[in-house]
Amino acid sequence: MFVTTHAAIGALVGAAVPNPYLAFSLGFLSHFIVDRIPHGDEHMLDGYKSGDKIKRAVAYVTIDSVIAMYVTLLILSNAPAHLHGAMKWGLIGSILPDLLVGVYEITKISPFFRRFTAYHHKNHHHWIGKYRKGKDIPFKWGVAYQVVAAIVLVKIAVIG
Repeated sequence: MFVTTHAAIGALVGAAVPNPYLAFSLGFLSHFIVDRIPHGDEHMLDGYKSGDKIKRAVAYVTIDSVIAMYVTLLILSNAPAHLHGAMKWGLIGSILPDLLVGVYEITKISPFFRRFTAYHHKNHHHWIGKYRKGKDIPFKWGVAYQVVAAIVLVKIAVIG
């Protein structure tokens, strides 16, 4: 799932649950729930570790991160100030799992991060394996519905 989608969901969680600690926890949990939805990227990054597709992987992550920052600023600039803290913590919780996986992939720093990354990947493909016989949806359809989902989430957050 794109970071942008996770960020929008996390911000909305924070708006719905104005307690920053609970918003962070629910944002973190929302990441794993949403990642179970097939979203077309199961094989997108195959080969990136060997360098075959590293430029494409970096491009996707960079574009997604820039859009996520814009979406975050857009949502927060339209939200009541008293919700900003919880929305930020919900957002941080919702993107943290992907950041932890990224840290592990770059550093291989600890057995905890190795186990966390293995769980994250297993969770990612839970419904693909269970209901789609191991086949993800086409990448273009995953991108399309995530873009629509992000637009809808932002409209809900901005307009109310």
